[in-house]
Amino acid sequence: MKRNNQNLNCCKNFKSKFTKEQQKYIIEKDDKIIPFRENRSQFIIQNPKQTIICKIHVDGKLITDNAIKKCDFAFIFCKNNTFYFLELKGKDVKKAYEEIENTINY
Repeated sequence: MKRNNQNLNCCKNFKSKFTKEQQKYIIEKDDKIIPFRENRSQFIIQNPKQTIICKIHVDGKLITDNAIKKCDFAFIFCKNNTFYFLELKGKDVKKAYEEIENTINY
C-alpha cells in the first residue's frame, strides 16, 4: 500500500513528545484488524484499507501516575489526524467518562 509522508510521520511526530520509555507504548499499526483489550473488554477497529493508525496504551504505560484514573487507550487515524480516547468499561459509563476526562486534562 502506498503511503504519503504525512501518514508515515503521524506516529513519529506524536512519539517525539514523550520519553524513550513512553514511546514503547505508541505503536504504528496498519493491520486489517486492530484489537484493543483490557481485562474482559475489547474494542476492535476494522481497517480493511490498512490505513495507518497510531495505537497508544495510556493506563499504566504512557501515564503511570496511579493517583489519576485515566483511560485505557487512545488512537490516532493518521489519514485525517483524528484523535480518540478509549476506555473499556463493562457498564459504568459515568466512570469511563471521568477517566477519559482525566486523561484529557492530564
